[in-house]
Amino acid sequence: MLFRSRAVQRLEAIIQIAPDFYGAHARLGLIFQQEGCFGDAEAEYIKASELSPRSVQPLINLASAQIRSADLPGQREASINRALASLSKVLDLRPTSAIAHCLTGAAKYKLEAYEEARASYEHALDIDGGLGVARLMLANLLLHQEKWSDAIEHLKMYLNDNPWAPNASIVREMLAGAEKKLSPPHRG
Repeated sequence: MLFRSRAVQRLEAIIQIAPDFYGAHARLGLIFQQEGCFGDAEAEYIKASELSPRSVQPLINLASAQIRSADLPGQREASINRALASLSKVLDLRPTSAIAHCLTGAAKYKLEAYEEARASYEHALDIDGGLGVARLMLANLLLHQEKWSDAIEHLKMYLNDNPWAPNASIVREMLAGAEKKLSPPHRG
């Protein structure tokens, strides 16, 4: 926390000297988001986006912070609506942004618009089949919907593409649980 506080202080000092320094605003937004200060993160990402209006990265980061802030009490609908607006801007600039489609799926999932979420995840994977986060989010949605076969397929594909991922053991547990649900033990 002390390190981050120093980083925030240094970046804020840089911004005082050079208020139009895109990189300082973008980095400060990331730090605030990591610390769970989503309102501060949003403000920095918005400023970074204003400074570099053709860049999609600050808008993607903004949408990510807005989706995460939807978990705060009383924030769900407003945060998700802001995230969807941010993602719409990304997709206007770069319609083939797989991560923007994936984040759209995450926002739709939080709204319990599951078919729209699934379509967004699948579109992200059509654009970039190696986007592991989209595959896992789709698998999680399918598990939630108890679509065991489809979930198993995506979990296996994720593990095939990412056998050494830090979360591979958790994904293997998810896969085993789905396989168990698909084929319950026979009673004799």
